[in-house]
Amino acid sequence: MVKAPKIEHIRFMFNVIQATGVRLSLDAQYDLKINSIKIHWPPGCLGLVDVRCGHGIAQCLPSRESLYLNLDNVTPEFHFKDEEVGGSEPLWTEINNRDGGNDHNITVVMEVERLE
Repeated sequence: MVKAPKIEHIRFMFNVIQATGVRLSLDAQYDLKINSIKIHWPPGCLGLVDVRCGHGIAQCLPSRESLYLNLDNVTPEFHFKDEEVGGSEPLWTEINNRDGGNDHNITVVMEVERLE
């Protein structure tokens, strides 16, 4: 009998105040792999809200370190094939709001699968 994978959704959600940034993290607690990351930029972000995601010291989204994604009024989903995370590593999201006049509520959802 084949066991169904244990899939979980980890949500990082934060209202980032104008001209500030935040780094949110959560310890993985067990070995897992990241299947996908979905990010919601609400209308009005206008490419001024930067987001990047990773685990431990590794950045996995976008794939080139020190770069950010910054979009407007979209919720793209990014899929991964072999993004494994050790149980002692934190999952993290960094959000920088470069908009000097507006706060923005950003949501990041990581779909992870527990490795056994």
